Amino acid sequence: MQRAIVNIMPLIKNKIFILVLVLIFLLLVGVGGYKLFSIYAFNSLSKQLETGNNELFSGFKEEIAAANKINLNLFEASKSLEPTNFSKEKTDNYLNQTKTEYNNSLSAYKKGLDDLESNVSKLDSASKLPLWLSGDQKKFVSDITTSLKAHKDARKADYDFSVEVKPVFSNVLQIISDTGSLLDYMLPLQTAKTEQEVTAAFTQNFSKVASLEKYSKESYKFESQDTLSTKYPDSYKAFAAFKTVFGQYFLAIKGLSQGDMSQAAKLEQIGNSFQLSLNSLQNPLEEISGKAKPTTTKIKDTYADYAKTLDFYNENKLYSNMLSKEKWLAQNNQNKAAVFAYGVNLYQTDLDKYPADKTFSDLAATLKDRNYFVSGLKYNEADFTYSSDGDMYFKLGYKNEVSGQIETFTVGITEDAQKSLGAFNKVVKLKSVELNFGSVNHLINYIGSFAP
Repeated sequence: MQRAIVNIMPLIKNKIFILVLVLIFLLLVGVGGYKLFSIYAFNSLSKQLETGNNELFSGFKEEIAAANKINLNLFEASKSLEPTNFSKEKTDNYLNQTKTEYNNSLSAYKKGLDDLESNVSKLDSASKLPLWLSGDQKKFVSDITTSLKAHKDARKADYDFSVEVKPVFSNVLQIISDTGSLLDYMLPLQTAKTEQEVTAAFTQNFSKVASLEKYSKESYKFESQDTLSTKYPDSYKAFAAFKTVFGQYFLAIKGLSQGDMSQAAKLEQIGNSFQLSLNSLQNPLEEISGKAKPTTTKIKDTYADYAKTLDFYNENKLYSNMLSKEKWLAQNNQNKAAVFAYGVNLYQTDLDKYPADKTFSDLAATLKDRNYFVSGLKYNEADFTYSSDGDMYFKLGYKNEVSGQIETFTVGITEDAQKSLGAFNKVVKLKSVELNFGSVNHLINYIGSFAP
């Protein structure tokens, strides 16, 4: 019996040894599986980021396209006020299209922002998983999450600002339309040759200035006027000046249409008075651009931080080849081009024109000289192109790292700027009073400044 026990002990020891080996094997399998899972999770994250990267730049290009449509319609509306080519119908058509495009752009911006917030939330959740990653991979996940969160916040602030200033934009469109009504009323005077024809023109066309009647009422207020008076004082001042002049024009024209010839002298006085006030009136849209500058700068800087993070990813070849031979997040020139475009936009906000540089090298020097560049952002000058008329548009090109081709986008209007739209110089005589409507030129030219 004792011998049997002695013989069994080696067997027990062998089983314990085997059990230990099995446990070690299972532990190694678990560790290996955990490592493989971490690699798989990081690779999946990279794939999602590549999709999100393209969506981010697509959203940027869609914003440019929407802004170009808005600016083009606004430009055409202002251009249609030129007396030699005037068409009230065309003016209102362009203004309606402008308003529609603006509203559509806000809706698209909100959707893009919601998508960005959703993607950032998913990325934030993924970054908190206890994955077995290298030091560089951990840094990348942390940095990409931080940069996109900051970019999302900057975008959210920009969207909120766009919603806030919508009344300024709407009021500008209203002023352009009502300027068209005033011009539509006065243009028939161009062909009036006798005092009787002048009187008839004043009377028969009175209905054309019906939209100006509201300005003659003391109780009338522009959209969100009370808010504008405190937050956007320059815009408020411009709108208040238009309320005064349009109201005065309406009452004088109404008197003339009813046979009160004493109003004739007032017309020129109104025009001259408004002409003097124009020098102190800032373009409301310029005020908006100026107040948007801090947010635009934040968008530029956070976009640059995002691009720097992708550079770190590519330079360190962080995508593991253990489970796939594909390399993700290769396209980063497009993001750098977007950063440069925001720099050009800030230049235009400050100087009211685009850099007139003809090469990207010159543009980079200009942006650096005026502190619109982002330090630490790496780029190859040969991968980018730039051209501009120095006034209304610029084109930026970037090398697609996958196709090797240069792709371009345009910001602004590629037509030559029309500096002066005024051509109304008719002088008519009514009851021995000479009426020079040349002051209408100043009104039209000021409206023309609303266009980019």
